Amino acid sequence: GAVLLGHVHTDEFAIGVVTPQVANPWNPRYSPGGSSGGSAAAVAARFAPLSVGSDTGGSLRLPASACGVSTIKPTYGRVTSHGMIPLTWTRDHPGPIGHSLADASLLLGVLAGEETDDPVTAGGPGVPEGGYPLTPPAGATPLAGVRIGLPHGATDRLAPELRRLFDEFLATARALGAELVPVSMPHPPESLLAGDTAEMGAYHRQFADRIGEYRIDLALLVSAAVASLALPVADYFSLEQDRLRYQHQYNAMFRDHELDVIALPGALDDGCPRDAFAGLSVLSGVAGDVQWANYTGAPAVSFPVGRSAVTGLPFGVQLGALPWQESGLISVGLALQEALPVWREVPTVAPAAREL
Repeated sequence: GAVLLGHVHTDEFAIGVVTPQVANPWNPRYSPGGSSGGSAAAVAARFAPLSVGSDTGGSLRLPASACGVSTIKPTYGRVTSHGMIPLTWTRDHPGPIGHSLADASLLLGVLAGEETDDPVTAGGPGVPEGGYPLTPPAGATPLAGVRIGLPHGATDRLAPELRRLFDEFLATARALGAELVPVSMPHPPESLLAGDTAEMGAYHRQFADRIGEYRIDLALLVSAAVASLALPVADYFSLEQDRLRYQHQYNAMFRDHELDVIALPGALDDGCPRDAFAGLSVLSGVAGDVQWANYTGAPAVSFPVGRSAVTGLPFGVQLGALPWQESGLISVGLALQEALPVWREVPTVAPAAREL
């Protein structure tokens, strides 16, 4: 029943965190993030109430934080990627963006489920009857008994203003009854990058004779990706084993600390000028601690918790859970967003240059 309004822009081939052709609605001099920058900017600017993006290395969560909107990166296989141009097919996660987490949850209920053309979607439990949570849990302390893991070092690189906003978010979580638990997050093996590059090259090798047509800061990366197809297949399977071990370590962290969710900053930068992103990509550098959710395939949400007094730009937080635990994760996020309704703030958008 939805009315499709049109297409939005992404970073070229969804490779980077730039989306340079799109402005941040809160300040056009700043980037909306990427690679789903157009999706987040369109919702933030109120061009549309909902949008769809993808997340291979933070590409839903980083723009959501930068633009002050909400998003859900579902468990790998929860939403089909059939028909998408792949970046790395074992890490690509399509997902919804909305003003509020409830809006995104509503769209997730439509997008999620088994797809006959995508066998990966048959690997997990079915979509809950009635969809995903749309209203926060009731009560003065709706998060009583909820254990939120705080990874060591997660805020070390935050600017002072963003650290203040993150600390205020944690104080809100405590006030709602949550227990904050320090944890040590496992680190993704560096070897996984080689597998990412080979998967990327598998698609882009068809354009090997057109490297000069890529954006200049991505051409070298694409060339390296195509060349990486020389990686022996035995090495590739070894990298997949490294990732499986990492996934087990992530799950064990939840088990050992009896966690319900983990919490991390949604981004590490207090705004980035659009011309300062050159050279960054989802493989060589991301302005946030985001890859844990893509390598584990675990679900994550991001929603705004405040605006910087320095730049005036939004800042969000990420919550993550165990695979297939979207409902519980969204419920925790809804409780926090009810207490921090920052998503209701909207930017002032300049009038259209012409009448339609």
